[in-house]
Amino acid sequence: MYTENKKNADIIIFDTCSIKQKSEDKITGKLKETLPHQKIRIT
Repeated sequence: MYTENKKNADIIIFDTCSIKQKSEDKITGKLKETLPHQKIRIT
């Protein structure tokens, strides 16, 4: 089920095909800090 509220999501999936690795790492780190118990997947 889709939700716009990331705290209600069971999993968060990001498509990062157009993002450079350094930026992807920063985003992933920030998400893990703010949502430590959330399942995050990068594709």
